[in-house]
Amino acid sequence: MRSRPLIIIALLICFHAQLWGRQRRFMSRADSILTVRLERLTARIDTNYIQIPDQIWTFRSLGNIGISSIDATGRASDSLDYHTELNTDPRGTLTLTANYRGFTVGFALNPAKLSGRNKDMEMYILAYGNRFGAEFLIQSASTYSGKTRLTARPSGQVSMMDIGKGITEQRGILANLYYAFNYKRFSYPAAFTQSYLQVRPAGSLIINASFQHNIIERKNAFSGDERFMQQISTNLLGIGAGYAYHFVPNRHWLIHISCQPSLVIFSRNGIRFPDSQEQRLKFYFPEAIILGQFAAIYSWDKFFAGMNTSYHYSNIGRTDDAYINLQTTRVRLLFGVRI
Repeated sequence: MRSRPLIIIALLICFHAQLWGRQRRFMSRADSILTVRLERLTARIDTNYIQIPDQIWTFRSLGNIGISSIDATGRASDSLDYHTELNTDPRGTLTLTANYRGFTVGFALNPAKLSGRNKDMEMYILAYGNRFGAEFLIQSASTYSGKTRLTARPSGQVSMMDIGKGITEQRGILANLYYAFNYKRFSYPAAFTQSYLQVRPAGSLIINASFQHNIIERKNAFSGDERFMQQISTNLLGIGAGYAYHFVPNRHWLIHISCQPSLVIFSRNGIRFPDSQEQRLKFYFPEAIILGQFAAIYSWDKFFAGMNTSYHYSNIGRTDDAYINLQTTRVRLLFGVRI
């Protein structure tokens, strides 16, 4: 009977040793695959302009602030025009990421949402590559507030109405795909994920495709006034070309600037008022989706710090008929270390 505990302990030790051995073999295999991948990537770039960090680990902490705005102009009825301007509260998230030989994992927290102050949400899926890349933004916001200006016709009498938080809600998707022609000498990830190093100035022509989907609706009736729009829906698809450039004034600084405009080739948008069918918005050329980006990164020893920002803009319709302008701005502050 006394030997049973010893047998159980011996079996547990053997099982643990076997499991540890399998984990070691798996990690060794994964490390070999990632190493071969990096070697292939190095062979595809001009190392006089782009380099891969010597360190195998990169850790980053990021503070993200985003804000969105809506500007809508149109006709509520045959005798009434409207102009609505709305802005969200800033949306803040904290993000931590770990990168091992080019493979990144991370997680983000929204302090305001966790504390119950608001229910706004932003989720990013970013895949920046030297040659191809994609940026997806999924967002939900209910902190819009602003004013609506109502103008009676033909008298021209003007009245103003405040729109408080919690009345207007937005759900949307923004997506942008790009291809960089000068991928051997120009690295998008150097500015936005720090998985590469841009050691000399370079730029690249960019072709891109952009998609935008939004539903903006009034959650709660207020004042019983049916002159206010109930829902705006937008669906845009655009293709275009732009340019991106990296300034490298010295071995510490990297400054990125880029613009990717897209002309809309598909547009399906509408406005719905209470107790009425959706009014389709006419397509007026040119409608556009524009993505502008800026980044400034300072590196020293094994550390780096900086910021990057993205600005999404789209316009729909025409001001003398019905017009919608949507804007989303994101600013990120970051600090990281390579080991």
